[in-house]
Amino acid sequence: MADTNPAWVRAALPLCLLGALRHEESYGYALLQQLAAAGLESVKPATLYPALTRLAEEGAVEVNWRAGEGGPGRKCYRITPAGLDRLEAEWAAWRGFGAAVSRLVAADTAPPPASDGAAGSDRTGEADGGKDTDRADRSARSDRSDRAGGAGEDGAAGAGAAAGDGADGAGGAADRAVAAGASGTGPGT
Repeated sequence: MADTNPAWVRAALPLCLLGALRHEESYGYALLQQLAAAGLESVKPATLYPALTRLAEEGAVEVNWRAGEGGPGRKCYRITPAGLDRLEAEWAAWRGFGAAVSRLVAADTAPPPASDGAAGSDRTGEADGGKDTDRADRSARSDRSDRAGGAGEDGAAGAGAAAGDGADGAGGAADRAVAAGASGTGPGT
């Protein structure tokens, strides 16, 4: 996985920890391994344990001591009913945030419409100095941003792209090809 912005990791860490604890209780070291396996290998114990402590102070996680096998006891973390509620609410907010970011980034990274330099082309806003863009190009951009936002709606934005399923990666190239064809600038025009 590409280097993840540390600020993003810190911001999402409580949500990730709640998600990791949703199905079973776990120890700190096992949580670090689970985060690393998911692609967040940059999380260190100095970041993890304060986040777990805050979750415990906020009532989202409860801490129990378990006897260690041939060694000292260890803290075991378990999500609480309040933590499950928080997980559900924050996961919905995260999906909405991811969808908004995807829409903005997809719209911002769309290739500029090609111009053949001919006066009176198929552009709709020529009378206002060309401020309006080609309707087909706008439609293609809108469709692309809807698809990018849709990925976030079902929770796959970001995670799917990081996993390499092509939701934003390979699909983006296809979307650009569709946009170019819709605006009359693609191959075969």
